[in-house]
Amino acid sequence: MSSAAEHPLLRDFLLEESYVLDFELHPESATFSMDFALAASHPEFVPAPPMDALTFRRGLLVFSGVRRCTWIAGDGRPTVDPDGTLDWDSFHSITWEGDNWRVVGDFGDIALDVTSLDVLLDERRS
Repeated sequence: MSSAAEHPLLRDFLLEESYVLDFELHPESATFSMDFALAASHPEFVPAPPMDALTFRRGLLVFSGVRRCTWIAGDGRPTVDPDGTLDWDSFHSITWEGDNWRVVGDFGDIALDVTSLDVLLDERRS
């Protein structure tokens, strides 16, 4: 399997530096609410504020047309950030081959067979 950094849609994101705020698994989709860390190559990248090491944007990572989904729950629990936001930390790994994806983090290990993937960025910055 290839690293998500090699996928054309995801190569401009630093997914292992991004934060998973929440996730939802449904029969037709798997959605991760994210604080995406942007790579310098991302078209919307701007230098991080002086107190931050990375530039972040809120958004969604959406896997649609789910044909198969297996989830082995992890033993992690979300933390609560100072602003009250839940945070599942970052992905431990996210890999793909064709339509098959494996997403691993404190939330567990999720294997997906999907027809499409999309990244939806919020208009507001994190």
